[in-house]
Amino acid sequence: KRETRKEAAERRPRDDFSNVRKKVDTGNLVLKIEKKKEAPKPEGPVGELFKRWSGAGAGQQRGSKLSKSVDWKEYLEMLQTLGIVPTKMSRAAAQEVFKQANRAGPVANDDTSQLDWLEFKYAIQKVSERIGVQPDELAAMKPLKVSTGGGRRGSEADPLKSLEGAQLDLVFGFFAASGGQSKKRAKSLDGKEFVQMLEWLTVLPDRASKTAAMDLFQKAKKHSSDPSELDWDACQWALQRLAKQINVPYEGLHELRPKGKNIGSPKSGSVRSPGT
Repeated sequence: KRETRKEAAERRPRDDFSNVRKKVDTGNLVLKIEKKKEAPKPEGPVGELFKRWSGAGAGQQRGSKLSKSVDWKEYLEMLQTLGIVPTKMSRAAAQEVFKQANRAGPVANDDTSQLDWLEFKYAIQKVSERIGVQPDELAAMKPLKVSTGGGRRGSEADPLKSLEGAQLDLVFGFFAASGGQSKKRAKSLDGKEFVQMLEWLTVLPDRASKTAAMDLFQKAKKHSSDPSELDWDACQWALQRLAKQINVPYEGLHELRPKGKNIGSPKSGSVRSPGT
């Protein structure tokens, strides 16, 4: 009887490798040691600006994660302190740059609420381009030091002072955002804010009456996307008619206020800054 291949294979003695020492061929292996990359450290005038504001948040401890980044509130306060917002740049434009650096910038990371050093540097570059200066020149701008009359003496970052000479859309944006309102309400004026804006422009009470202003406010609400407040288009409608009533060009309304005039008015009290 002829045996099958399977039977022949089973009958053949198998090699025993149990006593063979296993070896690893290391001839083609290269040992590579890489040093851990350190995060870039702030440097130059912009770096000093970052260090100054990255620890400005309330309750932040030195060395904590938050003390090494700048959040939206600190970023906005910095631009207001330097007199950039709202005179040279609107609050909305500043927020656009903040979001761009946080979400779409070439150095953006997963934290979209804070700017680390590279994101901050990118944001300053974009802000500098918009206002026509170099980043180092922006960082060297002197903080505003103005006495508000109602707060701490010599307190810094008085945005109302930096409003002098600003275009009407920036003035509107400032008063619309006063009082730390919600995102929706920060884009429109209620009756009180409308009056405060006209008082700051010195339209009230010297050139027009509060009654006439409120009458225009009520009529302008029909042209607003918010029936209870004035958006920018409705505010423009009211200001254009008010300018005709007081015989002043609409384009010149923002120039009526004498420079250096005391902030606020005796009748309404001092005007609040956003977030206060």
